[in-house]
Parts: sequence; structure tokens; C-alpha cells
Amino acid sequence: MPEARMPANEAARLEALKKLRILDTTRAVRYDMLTEVAASIGGMDIAMINLIDSHRQWTKSSKGLQVTEVPRSISFCTHTINEEAPVVVDDLTTDPRFQDSQFVIGDPNLRSYTGIQLKTQEGFAIGTLCLLDSNNKKPDAEQLKQLSRLAACAMDMIERDAVAAELANSAKKSILFESVLKTYMPLSTWANVEESVAKGEWVVQDEELPLAVLMTDARGFTRFSEAHTPEQVVAGINRYYDIIVTAIFENDGEINKFVGDAVLALFTDPDAAVRAALRIQKEVSALSQELPDDERLTFRFGIHYGDVIRCTVGNYLRKEQTVIGDVVNTASRLEKACPPGKVFVSSDAYDRLMHKLPFSQRYRLNPKGKTQTVRAYMLP
Repeated sequence: MPEARMPANEAARLEALKKLRILDTTRAVRYDMLTEVAASIGGMDIAMINLIDSHRQWTKSSKGLQVTEVPRSISFCTHTINEEAPVVVDDLTTDPRFQDSQFVIGDPNLRSYTGIQLKTQEGFAIGTLCLLDSNNKKPDAEQLKQLSRLAACAMDMIERDAVAAELANSAKKSILFESVLKTYMPLSTWANVEESVAKGEWVVQDEELPLAVLMTDARGFTRFSEAHTPEQVVAGINRYYDIIVTAIFENDGEINKFVGDAVLALFTDPDAAVRAALRIQKEVSALSQELPDDERLTFRFGIHYGDVIRCTVGNYLRKEQTVIGDVVNTASRLEKACPPGKVFVSSDAYDRLMHKLPFSQRYRLNPKGKTQTVRAYMLP
């Protein structure tokens, strides 16, 4: 059996077929119903929807013949994709293109073939709707007209399925993107962005609100960084961050930002901020006991409460939502004044605790850069 000539636009045709994502998909009742109707209209035993890939003919649906794919070199339909008009052969034994085919001289002893192109909206013939029979048969003009309409329906189904698959894939990517993106920004920022977009706004509004601000950083991090590779430093700090982030989230806080070995966290409730700090303190101490001396870090904490402004900083090239105000500065100063492994709580935060905790000492601090003293409690 002579091989069909290669279409002039073969590379583009194959790319169009690939984009449709139809190859190797599961059988579908909708396509099987279409081939049943085609066989009935044409009065033939076999009807198929075939796609012509680079080296094979793959069958999406077949009625009357169980086949999944055959080599392109022995495919009847590979000839049809080169012809604009339907290919109608009522005696395959006399057609030089097909008379030596194994399907003609052997089982199933085919004698007639009708093939109609499946053509994309861009004009690429990606396959065929074809009919075959073991007897000499030839559809009349009206049958060909109806079969051509069925071929158009099949092509429409394929293209619609491709769009649906692309939308489903985009939805999956969107969900994945959203889940990943959420881990890279404060939850309040994500919520504010969602709310703004839902309103048709492209600017996240600033807001002033009272918050408990927790600042913490590690002592010994510089020494640790000097003694280890960057990869070891990342792995080491993440061991501690696993404790810190979990404690903050499980106490209804959020991470506003990481700055090297420092963390800025926000809470609506000062009690929650204190609970998180004490839990981190306890679990970090336990972790350090399991590590070599040169990998041990200790953390100090500063907690303050008051009004801040949650706002957007930056410009159209790069923006970030953060919190600004004296409360943030004071929490940072408290943390820097705090001994390693201890927690400093400002009087503003301590006075609002629902459950007063015992403190080891009361301080009147004069933090660098501030003109007023800050009263603070050191928790044991």
C-alpha cells in the first residue's frame, strides 16, 4: 500500500492537533453516539472518528470495529486529510491507494470507504469521520451532505472539549497559584486584595486599627551564618521558623514579614501574642537541646499594643502591604532591649491581658531613638 503524501502544512497541522488535547483521551458516549448515527446514515457497518498524529492514526470512537490505533503508513484516513472533498471509494480492490492494504486483502476484507475531513476553525485537517464496509457501498449526495454535517459536529465537539479542558486546567492552576501565593503574603493582605478586586477596585485601602505587635529575632545568627554554607543557614533557620510560624498561626496571629532572622507578627489580642511568644520560647529551648552548640539559637521578644495603620507602600512597580506606626517601632525597641530567651511586654499590652501572667521584673526603658520612657514587664 503506497504511503500518502505529507501535507504541506504538516508541522502546523500537528501543532493544531496537539493543542486540542484529544489524543489518548478516554472514550466518550457523545462521540460513540455520533459514530452510530453516521453508520446508520451511510448504511455501512463501520464508522470511526480518527485523528492523524505524526506516526499513527488514533481512534476516538468506532462503531463496528474494535481498534485504538494503527500506524499512519497503513491508514486510509491519512489520504483523506490531503483532500478537500470527501474521499469516496466503493471498491477498494480497484483503487491503487488501497488495493494492497492488509485490511482489504485480509480480515476484515474491506471493500468500501468514505472519509470526510475533520477541519479546525483555522483550516487544519486533523482527522476524519470515516465509514467502511465489507460490501461495495457508496453514499448518495444527500447521505454525504448529512455525513459532512456530522463531521462538522464532531469537530465542534472536539474544539469545545479542548476549551473545557483548558478552562479546567486554568482553574486548577489558579487554585494552585492562589494556595502558593497565600503562603507568601500576610493573610490580611490577601483578604484585602480579594475584597478590593470584588468591588472592582485596584487599590487596597489603608486602615487604622489597634493591634498587638510581636517582634522577635535570633541571637547567635551572625555567628551561625559565618560558620555554615548558605544552604545550611536556610535549613537551620527554617527549623526554628517552623516552630515560630506554627505558634503564631495557631494563636490566631499572622506573619507580616520576615527580615533575615527577625519576624514581625500581628495579633488582634495581646493575650494571643503573649501565648505565642511563651510557646515559641519553650519549644525553641527544647529544640536547642537537641542541636550541636554551633547550631543553637535563642530568641528574644518584644510585644506592644496600640493603634497602627495597615497600609500599602511602594509604587506601581512593586507594592507591599505592611503596618506602620509608633507601636511597631516600640515593639522593635523592646525586642532589642530584651535579654536572649526572654519576653518583654509593654505596659500597654500587659494592662490589656485578660489573664495576668506573673512577671520576673518591671522595667522603665529608654529605647534608642525614643524621647519617652517605656514601661515593660519581663515574663519569666
